[in-house]
Amino acid sequence: MFITDRYLLAFEPDLFRDAGFLAQRLINTTGSIGSGKLNITGADLAAVNVTGGHVALHASTAFEVIQRLSATQAVVSILRASVADAVIPPAAAGTAAVAVFTFAPQIAAAHSALLAMLNLPALGLGLVGEPDESAITNPADLRTLEALLTLHLVWAAAAAVAGSGSVQASRAESYRLRAARERSALRARLDLDGDGVPDAERRPGAAVLVRG
Repeated sequence: MFITDRYLLAFEPDLFRDAGFLAQRLINTTGSIGSGKLNITGADLAAVNVTGGHVALHASTAFEVIQRLSATQAVVSILRASVADAVIPPAAAGTAAVAVFTFAPQIAAAHSALLAMLNLPALGLGLVGEPDESAITNPADLRTLEALLTLHLVWAAAAAVAGSGSVQASRAESYRLRAARERSALRARLDLDGDGVPDAERRPGAAVLVRG
């Protein structure tokens, strides 16, 4: 996958609060925040592999999980503009409800759809001598489209419950249109000969390589 849950948070700050019922709930417990760390009780972060890139809700406020330190403690941050930015420690907060959701299944479905648009198989599933997703040299450029496709899936599922005229349906359609615009402008650069230098481009939805 090109994204983690934190990328969805950048588009929808309240996604994990408003649509958590469509996600997988990894942790449902209580905890506090101090010195930039989330400390929980009654659950095991390691057992469900909560790690960097996940999103934790503390009293309905969402934070990036930066690093799991132990079964009961993780470094968290206020959402950063980029994963390369310095951690932004949240203010200390007392004991409150803590939940960690993940939209990993929806991200995986969006990832598969994006690879299909690029006519690329998943890692290790291609024919011998044919490129697969490991040939992509600019995966960061594909993150926005993967996030938009994921959010469309999430809100389309929510709309199936809420109805066609709902706010959820409107959000799903908005993300569908945004994904279509992003798709039209996107170019995946491919390294076909394994030298680490891109020598071709592929557009989503097109199966023809454009040599550079």
